[in-house]
Amino acid sequence: MICKLSQCIGRSFEPVHRAIRGGDYHTFLLAGGRGSLKSSFASMDIHGVVLRKVEKTLRRSVFAQYQWAAEMLGLGEQVRFTVSPMEMEDLPTGQRLLFLGAEDPGALKSLKPPFGYFGLIHFEEWDQFGGEKETRSIRQSVLRGGDSTWCFMTFNPPLDRNHFANRAMISPGQGRYLHRSSYLEAPRSWLGEQFFADAEALRAADEESWRHEYLGEAVGYGANVFPRARVEAVPESVRRSLEVFRYGVDW
Repeated sequence: MICKLSQCIGRSFEPVHRAIRGGDYHTFLLAGGRGSLKSSFASMDIHGVVLRKVEKTLRRSVFAQYQWAAEMLGLGEQVRFTVSPMEMEDLPTGQRLLFLGAEDPGALKSLKPPFGYFGLIHFEEWDQFGGEKETRSIRQSVLRGGDSTWCFMTFNPPLDRNHFANRAMISPGQGRYLHRSSYLEAPRSWLGEQFFADAEALRAADEESWRHEYLGEAVGYGANVFPRARVEAVPESVRRSLEVFRYGVDW
């Protein structure tokens, strides 16, 4: 199946596409739960470096996602994918898209394309990186030597509301475009009926988990052993009425 770009992206991403073409933003935070189409959207723009924190996770995730994007856009005869090194090459122009792990961010300082410069960087599963400082260091290493650059961060918002990715959504900063999405805006035929059935089953059984996993909401403080516990004084009258006590220790 081959489609035009307008037919391949989720309708909720049309404002993001217009923002990219408008040139007013350099960084795009694409946050969403399962099936929100955020990674599918980012893989349509093919011009640079794609990163995941752990290299061994690349091939079955974002590398496959870009192969899908090239096929959907009818670029099968125009591009070539290789595994070693893991990259995509546009045959008519020689431009390349590199897929790299970021276990050692310092190693990216020596990254150099065969000609020109890297104009795009895509952080897949951005929440798994080491924070804003590490992200900034990687951008400074990769996006050098050109006037027009774009940076995409795609991620499922973590459970912990204090996580750096969730804090970035609260205050994106100048030049950043924030977009939230969920499976509810995606065409049912793209995800399949079983996906929606699983989502509704979790919604009925555990609405809080559904809100986090499928809507992409930060619903808790992820490090808590007892996420629903309340800290408050217990009156003496209540303590006397308790028949059973349980004690726990956590390191």
